[in-house]
Amino acid sequence: MRAATDSKPLGIKYGVEDRPPLWQAALLILQHVLTVSGALVIPALIAREGGSTAGEASHLIAVSLLAMGIGTLFQANRRLGSGYLCTAVCGAEFVPASILAIKTGGLPLLSGMLIITALFQILLVPVVTRLRSLFPVEVTGVVVFMTGLSLVRYSMGGFLGVVNGQVFANSGAMGVSVLTLALLVTACVWGRGVIRQYALLIGIAGGVLLSHLLAPGTNPSPGIVGGLPVFAIPFPGPRGLAWSPALLGLFLIAGFCSLLGTLGNVTACQKINTVDWRRPDMPRLGRGVLAEALGNLVGGFFGSAGLGSSASSAGLSLATGVTSRCIGTGVGLGYLCLAFFPGLISRFALLPGPVLDACLVFSISFIMLAGFQILMSRMIDARRTFVIGFSIVAGLFVEMNPAIRGSASAAWQPFLGSALSVSAIVALVLNLLFRLGVKKTAELRLDEEPDHTPAIHRFLEEQGAAWGVRREVNDRAGFATLQYVEALSGPRTRPDAIGVKARFDEFHLDIEIAHPGRRVDLPMVMPSPDEMLADDAGVAKMAGYLVRRHADRVSTEQQGDTVRVKLAFDH
Repeated sequence: MRAATDSKPLGIKYGVEDRPPLWQAALLILQHVLTVSGALVIPALIAREGGSTAGEASHLIAVSLLAMGIGTLFQANRRLGSGYLCTAVCGAEFVPASILAIKTGGLPLLSGMLIITALFQILLVPVVTRLRSLFPVEVTGVVVFMTGLSLVRYSMGGFLGVVNGQVFANSGAMGVSVLTLALLVTACVWGRGVIRQYALLIGIAGGVLLSHLLAPGTNPSPGIVGGLPVFAIPFPGPRGLAWSPALLGLFLIAGFCSLLGTLGNVTACQKINTVDWRRPDMPRLGRGVLAEALGNLVGGFFGSAGLGSSASSAGLSLATGVTSRCIGTGVGLGYLCLAFFPGLISRFALLPGPVLDACLVFSISFIMLAGFQILMSRMIDARRTFVIGFSIVAGLFVEMNPAIRGSASAAWQPFLGSALSVSAIVALVLNLLFRLGVKKTAELRLDEEPDHTPAIHRFLEEQGAAWGVRREVNDRAGFATLQYVEALSGPRTRPDAIGVKARFDEFHLDIEIAHPGRRVDLPMVMPSPDEMLADDAGVAKMAGYLVRRHADRVSTEQQGDTVRVKLAFDH
């Protein structure tokens, strides 16, 4: 089997293992730090809603930055993590559970529950690695697509000019969002070289300037982070540990939903970085989940908020053509440095709302496109149609009806917290349900009709869609099978005595053709035009040559009066 290897697809200038020049790397790191700056307000939100003191809030924000840095370093490491540029951020999935934990038992309870959640995520790593059937292409494609879609609600405020719940109330903010997005698109589409690489940085700089000129009221309010000192030495470590059985289910659900998001983000990184991507690399996905779990484990002992992974980093990587994991290492180190300068969050890292909205829309488009490409990489039958369609509809229903989230109990908040959580869980459940009754082996007995093309085509189309075979592989198998059957045509073999058996196991598609009579000649060298014009045997040789050319491996054996030829196709 030819393994899918990380290589630079078209449009990627610096691949996973490439190292950009130092000055370029510094600017690329800055882009990623600015892109995820919106997630830095999550620990501040948890502290404020949980009723924490200013000192506790300062501690939570500083150690969360430390945990984000370490989690990003884990993810960029090929042995501990996925080895991709996939930055760690404070996860929105943990917000409801974290607020409830602080209200109930303060920061010690938050730390204890996060440690338990991290251990739960570690236990799930073997499940992700070994149970490939749980995460087929249609499930991972839905997760990647909904990862982008779930960010849409966070990116529309500026474009719609929302003020106190009223749309079109701030034309300045609308202008800033539209012009910033136009600047981003222009730099990415028509820019060349460094212009495209730093499209986001150019857009942010122009957007901040436009925000000051057109909508000064949209500049970020520092809130609870505004009182942080410019420089402070963080002291990682929980202020005690505690746990609560009543919150256990809530945190485990949040950890599982966060894990699903990471699966989607790492899969998107695989798709972006691999030319001949075929399926998710399960060991690498497992290491990606392990990196998140280790980040949460460290974060729990530090006393930070719960961590997830950033979807926007994958989108930005594709937009700029830079996917080097050394940039991820630099982002992790940047987070660690920022932990010593917490005051810079309010002075530097928090972007104006309309500018951040434009950056999100810019990244979302690439993430959703990657999801579409993953979904369309396989043949689809009615079962897969329902898995994809129902899961996306379920996510959209929750996304379009925010009242559902608001009226749900605390136990349901992690499930209903985002369209991604709902869609991923529905896709997992439906995938397991619709696997019932799907056989991995199918047989076809040809009839006496002179033209076998429709029967063979219909047989492999139906089975290929049921199994989720890649279109290119299914077409090669159909062509080779038809050529072999055509080579058998003649008085020596009755059509109704020919049997075709197909097997599929995700890595191989095997076709076995059984028939009475003699073996068909399958030459390694294409017959000459004179041989083909001489008699029917020359035409049969050409058909046999095409069979061997289209199959990855061919074997033939004689069992009494029956010949069995096996055509193997790598998937």
